[in-house]
Amino acid sequence: MNKSIDDKIKYESRRSIYKPFDFWNKLNNPNKAITKENKDSIELLRITHINYISKNIKNDKLILDYGCGVGRTIDCYNNNHQIVGVDISLIYKDRIIEKANSLGLHFGWIHVSDNKIPFDDNYFDAAVCTQVLMHTKPDDILVIMNELKRVSKKVIVSSKEIGNKHNSYIGKNRKFKGHRYRYDYEKLCKKYRFNIFNIERYKKNIMFCYN
Repeated sequence: MNKSIDDKIKYESRRSIYKPFDFWNKLNNPNKAITKENKDSIELLRITHINYISKNIKNDKLILDYGCGVGRTIDCYNNNHQIVGVDISLIYKDRIIEKANSLGLHFGWIHVSDNKIPFDDNYFDAAVCTQVLMHTKPDDILVIMNELKRVSKKVIVSSKEIGNKHNSYIGKNRKFKGHRYRYDYEKLCKKYRFNIFNIERYKKNIMFCYN
């Protein structure tokens, strides 16, 4: 069989069985992709995201951190914020709470098992979503983006992946990354009539706000 066709079949097979709840409740170390070779560039990316988020929440008080994970960008908050962390993974809860406590933050944590966010409309001043949409399946992307918009006055997004296709992709190293998706967020927001603003690009990374 042609190698490219064989690769696509394997990839599509892995993509089809990707179940976010199961995946993130088994992946004990979400930062395992960090190596000696890439740790400096990843740290620069983390700091870039922190600076962008901090700038855009400086006048906000009540914050939703959607897909908070182990708290890689928790440094963007201060003790003037009241933060509610939401995640589908139960295994990161203790680590992010410990980190929040060490920083003296007002932080609460809620577990969700689906794409619904259990808060009223416009409950939060801002919702922060860091490298989460890139792991959201195409069938769910509109649901989650709508939920974030519903519960908050603005949504602040940072994502490692940016591309020109609203679909999945195979990375340059040809490994089958069935849990990562490539979206053109500007086109996505236009298509679904989100008001996208305050957009910045950093190399291949994208940060933006919408409401």
